[in-house]
Amino acid sequence: MELAGTAVGIISLGLQVCQGIVSYSQTWRGYDEEIQNARNKAKALRMLLKTLRDTIEELQQTRPEVAADLEEKAMGMRSSIEKLKKIVDRFKPAQSEAFPDKVRAQLKKGVYYFQKDTLQDVQNHLDQIQNVLQTSLLIYNWQDMREYRAMQISTYEEVQSMHCTLKMAISSTGMPPPSLLQLACDSQHKQPPMMLSDSGPLAQTDLGIDGYAMYKTVVWTLIDHFQQ
Repeated sequence: MELAGTAVGIISLGLQVCQGIVSYSQTWRGYDEEIQNARNKAKALRMLLKTLRDTIEELQQTRPEVAADLEEKAMGMRSSIEKLKKIVDRFKPAQSEAFPDKVRAQLKKGVYYFQKDTLQDVQNHLDQIQNVLQTSLLIYNWQDMREYRAMQISTYEEVQSMHCTLKMAISSTGMPPPSLLQLACDSQHKQPPMMLSDSGPLAQTDLGIDGYAMYKTVVWTLIDHFQQ
């Protein structure tokens, strides 16, 4: 299938394998902590895979280059996920109705301990895939915060520049007409304040694209008035 060779296909396969481990662990519930550990790790990995899938889908619309980078990292998990699937496919609990309950319970117990050695391999693969996923998502979050910080600084510098230009215009020509001042006040009442300091932005409430555009329009309207 074409989907199997894509990042979405690899993530979907990983989700299926994790679900298989969780379902398998239900069959052997109560035997020991090892099967419970494998179950918990599979559930944790499933959450990370869903997060990666949702993040890629969202970024494909807004930041396709970042989505492509995450897809490449997802493809890097293909080998580990496929190996894990082969191991999980071998887990087949004994459930023959041809045996009495006591015999079936003993047979089931024997099969479990025969398969128990393989559980460590399952946990190792789960740990390996989870480490790759966590690293990829951490790198993405770090890059995202770095870009957001750069955008904050750029916005701060632009606002500072507009403030300086407006201040110089006011000092040279006097106060603007009441209508322009009212427009500026109305704009500020509609938008959250932006806190500034000499060393940089201390805290910036996200004005949003439309809010910041309105703010810039008001400031430059005042500046244009003074420069006439």
